[in-house]
Parts: sequence; C-alpha cells; structure tokens
Amino acid sequence: MQDIRYAIRLLGKNPAFTLVALLTLAVGIGANTVIFTVVHAVLLAPLPYREPDRLVSVLARKPRWTTSMSAPDVADMRAQGAAFEDIALAGYNSADFQGADGPERIIGSRVTANLFSLLGVSPVAGRGFEPADDRPGAPPVILLSYPLWQRRFGGDPAVIGKAIAAGKDISRTVVGVTPPWFQFPNDRAQYWIPLAGDRTLAMRDRHAFTAVARVKRGVPVDQARAEVKTIASRLEKAYPDTNAGWSADVAPLADYIVGGVRSALLILFGAVAMVLLVACANVANLILSRGAQRQQEMAVRAALGAGRRRLVRLLFAESLLLAVLGGALGMTLAVWGVRALVPLYPSGLPRSAEIRLNAPVLAFTMLLSLGAAVLVGLAPALRTSRADLNAALKSGAKARGGRTSRLRAVLVVAQVALAMVLLTGAGLLVKSFLLRTRVSGFDPANVLTVQLPDLPEARVAAILERIRALPGVTAAGATTSFSYVQMMSIAVEIAGRPESGEKASWMFEVVTADYFRALELPVRQGRAIEARDGPAAPLVAVISEAMARRRFPGEDPLGKQIRLGNSGQWRTIVGVVADVRYGTDSPSQGAMYLPYLQWDYAPDTIAVRASVPPRDIAPAVRSVIRSMEPNAPIIRVETMRENLAGMVASPRFYTLMLGIFAATALALAALGVYGVVSFAVSLRTHEIGVRMALGATGRDVLQAVMRQGVILAAAGAAIGAAASLATTRLLLSTSLLFHVKPVDPLTFACVPAVLLAAALAACWVPARRATKVDPAEALRYE
Repeated sequence: MQDIRYAIRLLGKNPAFTLVALLTLAVGIGANTVIFTVVHAVLLAPLPYREPDRLVSVLARKPRWTTSMSAPDVADMRAQGAAFEDIALAGYNSADFQGADGPERIIGSRVTANLFSLLGVSPVAGRGFEPADDRPGAPPVILLSYPLWQRRFGGDPAVIGKAIAAGKDISRTVVGVTPPWFQFPNDRAQYWIPLAGDRTLAMRDRHAFTAVARVKRGVPVDQARAEVKTIASRLEKAYPDTNAGWSADVAPLADYIVGGVRSALLILFGAVAMVLLVACANVANLILSRGAQRQQEMAVRAALGAGRRRLVRLLFAESLLLAVLGGALGMTLAVWGVRALVPLYPSGLPRSAEIRLNAPVLAFTMLLSLGAAVLVGLAPALRTSRADLNAALKSGAKARGGRTSRLRAVLVVAQVALAMVLLTGAGLLVKSFLLRTRVSGFDPANVLTVQLPDLPEARVAAILERIRALPGVTAAGATTSFSYVQMMSIAVEIAGRPESGEKASWMFEVVTADYFRALELPVRQGRAIEARDGPAAPLVAVISEAMARRRFPGEDPLGKQIRLGNSGQWRTIVGVVADVRYGTDSPSQGAMYLPYLQWDYAPDTIAVRASVPPRDIAPAVRSVIRSMEPNAPIIRVETMRENLAGMVASPRFYTLMLGIFAATALALAALGVYGVVSFAVSLRTHEIGVRMALGATGRDVLQAVMRQGVILAAAGAAIGAAASLATTRLLLSTSLLFHVKPVDPLTFACVPAVLLAAALAACWVPARRATKVDPAEALRYE
C-alpha cells in the first residue's frame, strides 16, 4: 500500500505522462473489450437453447455447393432415420402489416409448430405454437418478436389474443411474443407463422427450408451425419429427376449459424490484439524514459539498503496502477463502443441481440489489464532497478542511455513491425473494397431506386407513366433485380446447336422498356427492349456482351433463337448491351434481359433518372406511389449509389474496422519513434554541442538525428513485411479479399512508404530542436 500511495503521488505530479499513458492503455484495452464482447456473444457463448450441443443443422449438398433442404426430403429423413429426436423447418416469409402510419413490409418466417419446443424456447408472453396450429384449415395465428412487439404495438400485453392484419387480406391472432434475444433462422425474422398449407411442402425440388434437428442422447454427430448421407443416397435413386447429384450433411447448429462470420471476427480480434501490443510497447517506452530520469533516485535507495526486489516492486506498482486505471477507463470506452459498433455492423450479424457487456467480458478486461501491467511494467522495472551506484551518483541529475536506449529501440522496432502487419492487411482490404465498388457499364449518378411489393404488371406500368411525368425526371424503368447475386437463373436451349439437348443455366432480369435509358446502359448491337415488345408481339431477348462472348463466340448473336426452360417457345435475340458491374462479384457468363410483358414476373424495383439530385424527387415519387397504391408498402427508397453501397456493407465494415486499428497502430508507432528520437536528442545534447562547435551545420545535425528514426522504422518495416507475408494469407479464409492476392505488389510497396513517411514526420520535431542547440549553452550545461 505504501508503494501504491507513492505511485499515486508520482502520477499526480506528472499529469502529462499520466494522461498519455492512461489514454494509450484505455484505447488498447477498450478496443479489445469491444471486439471480445462481440466474439464472446457470437462465437464463444453456447447457443441460448436447451442442450445446445445436441442441436444440428441438416444441409443439402452438391459438389462445392451447400444449401437448404426441401420439405419432402426432411420428411423422409424423419421417417427413415433413427438418430434424431425431432426435426423442424423454418422458411422465408414476408407480409404487409397494416397500421396507423400505413402499411409496412416486415420479414418473418414460416415454421413447423415443433420448432420452439425443439429449441427449448418459451415465449415471454402468451404461448408458443401447438400441433393444432400447424394443420391445414387451422385458424391463422402468429408469434411476434419482442422488438416488433415493442416497436409496433408498444409492448401492450393486451395484443395477445387479438387479430392483426399481417398479409394481404389475412388477419392472424397473436398467440405469443418470443424472448428479446431470439433470432431464428436469422436476425431479420420478426414474426413466425405456421407452415401448414405452404405449397412448397410438397415440392421436392424446392430447397427452401432451414432444417434444425435434435440428436438423441448418446448419438454422436458423426453417426447422424452418416445416417443422413445414407438416406440422401436412397432418395437420389428413388427420385432421380429432383435428387440426382444431391447429398446431405449435418453440422452443429452453432457452426451453421456463425460460420459465415467466424473467420472475419477472429481476424478483427487478432488485429485489435496487435493494437494493444503496440499500445503496451508505447507505454513501456514512456516508463523507460521516466526510469532513465529516476536512476539517481534508484541509486540513492539502493545505497540506503533497498534490495533489487524492493526496487522492482516499487516501480511495478506504478505500472500496475496505470494498467488498472487504464482498464477502468477502457471499460468505460467499451460501453460506448459496443453501443456504437452493433448498429454499425451490417445486417446479418448472427446472435446480435445477445451482444452485451457481462461477467465473462468483465473478467476478460481485468485479465487484460493485469497482462498490460506485466507487459508495460516488468521490463522497465527490471532495467531501471539495475542501477550502477557509482555512475548514477556521479552523474548528478543527468540521465544516461546505454541499455535503456537499446531496449527502447527494440520496442519501437516491434511497434513499427506490428503496425506494418496491420497496415498491410488494411491496404489489401481497401484495394479489394475499391474493386468491389467499381461500377462500369452504366452511370449510377442521379438515379433514384424504389423497391415495391408485388404488383400486377398493369399497375407497375401505370406508376411508371405517372413518375415519368414528374418535373426533373428524364427516364423511369423497372427491373426484377439490380444485383447479379439476386438474379434469377433458367435453363436455355440454343436453336441449331448439336448440344441443344443440354441446356445451360443463364442469369436473367425482367425489365421494362425504359430501363436501359434510366440506367444509361449503352446498346452495343441491335436494339434495346421497347414498348412494342408486348404479349402479342414476337418473343425477344437482349443479352450482355459477356453473355454474347460466352454463348456465341466468334458469331453474331443477333437473330439467334433461344428457348427458355420448358416453355416450348423460341425467342429471338434482338440486342446486345454493355456489361454491368454492380459493385459485387459479377458472374462471367453475363446476363439476359427479358421484356416484362412477355414474362410471368412483374418488376418490383424502379430506377428513376433525374436531371436534379435524386433525393430532391424522392418525396414526389413517394406521393405518386402512395396515391396509386395506398395499401401497398413502399419497401425502400434510396439513391442508386446507396443501393450499391448496401451490396458491399459487410466488406466496408471489416475494411473500416481494420483501417481504424491500423491507423491507431501507425499513430502509436510514430509516437514511439518520436519518443525514442526525442530522448536520444536529450541524451546527446553535449555531443551535438561539441559537433556544432567543431563546424557541423544544422543540416548535418538534422540528418544525423532523422537517420536514427528512419533506421528504426526501416528495421520494423522489414520485420513487419516478413510477418505480413504469413498473416495476410489468413484473409483468404474469408470472403474479404476480392480479386486481390495476399501478396499484392502495390500494397507491399505503398505500406512501407507510408510507415517511413510517418517516421520522418515523427523525427522532424526533435531533429529541428537538435539543430537549435546552442554549443556554448550545451557545453556550459555539461
């Protein structure tokens, strides 16, 4: 306690040192606590279900492809298998909820009634589904999520048992409310309705359901996996038309839920741990500087009988106090950081409702603080306590360098090396992100996008006519998708091809006549889809340049006949348009465009090109749609640039986070270089004065001082580059790298340049101060 009280007095007498050290540790510890909070909730904590280790997901597999199950296949596995206690299904659903503020499109899930009992989840209000709810003809019921109950119904308990409008011409009775943390099959589901009566229950070729099963006690997962593979093999033989080439697999439910984000979160956790190491090295450097200034004090204490253990304990008490206070401040920052980070994370983070500061996170922060105390305090304490009595007492108040300076240099090299690793990773992600967001083939500027619910074709056409008449609108068209990843696919047969019996799968969109003009998508050959391409006109199609190169190499595609699916009708290719990149991975085969009046699907996404900023016409567009479809929800209104940005939300988040960590590490490394060079200048004041007295110019002194910092930075960059060659390959385990190799020459050339520039900037202030040394004053001081 005496040592702690002495440390408090010392820290109070040095507020600048204390503030810098505390903030540095707080940033490192707080950032680690934030990321660990997410990692613990998403990856480490057991699923909040009954006996979660017995829960598995049943998956359908083809070579290099894993997807959901079909309901008939699951029914056969339930009937033929012996490894599972029960199997439940969950599928996608959406409905328009009517309310005082108008209709709202809400995402939900159609599930079998046994889902909640299988998971062991009980509603916080009302009841769950019963077997009678999941029978054809049963009264329509609904379970609400806790957030939806709070947001739309104000958490009113009286809503239980009442009928609400949830879907077109459908009224459902609310029977219960799920717990606040419940998210299944994903975080977008806000309500659940029984699956009975869904036509996909009888469709063996519709892989539309998440299948979750509970393994019997004592049955290992490998046995369950072997069983479903055997049953899938039987089904392949029994139903060759729908099951040919399909197998099945079993995975722990936790792996299925979090598998898509595991690698990325662990990479972030590793990156933030490096930031903490850099912060600890920085504080250790600060403590070494103070230790060098306290050599005389240590020598006096030793001369008065203090042993080395006593001196180490005294010095370590200060580091321990700094770490504890830094940990407390870091926890405070973490509370704010978690609140800011979770909403910032793009939609799709599993188990996001479970992310909170709790006892394990608090224990982690405490251990982190103690670990930081050891990292920042032990080496400086050992070094400072090894005092040379004669040298220290003879030197008066003047600090000396020696081994302390070498240890500080080593710490700076380590800081720069860690910063190099983080900067390299961030540089790769930045380049990858820029490639993802590169738009080509059309002009996204001044385009407003509007997503509508499913409407009849005639209503879509009428809405487009009214929008085209608005002031400032130059073109308006509609499509079924703006993104290749959301496009539909269909088997296509080419007339006259010897292999025409083998239909290839083509990606396609259904568009209106003005769509290409709204996007300013150039027509390379032939013509675009026009208003004359109606139901009574000859069937036509337009393809992209990539599709033309792939399907008609060395040929003119215009006039070629194609047949889609099993329609039996031939279409003529009448045009070729430019390839489009929507900021995501475009398939190499390109795309096909079909007139909406010649297809079954009505476009539900409108593109409006304006001569004014698109946000300026958004209210008028909303007003038109609301006046024509008062009972239809407007799902989304945003600019095309915002639409494109949403497609790369996850890569942007990880790039941003790693970029922040790398920038923090760079700033701390630059601060470390500054500290070492500044300390060296203070030690070399007499030497610099002698050199200048003997004729050295200010430029000579400037170069000599800056050379020291550059050498340290170059050594750290070289070590960091070697480490980066290994660590950046970890990015390949995620989908974060896009058309960028882990050993990218441009990145590995630019990052060291940035590091050296930061080192030069850090050296400049102490180097300039060195050039201002007055030789007479320096010699007189010595």
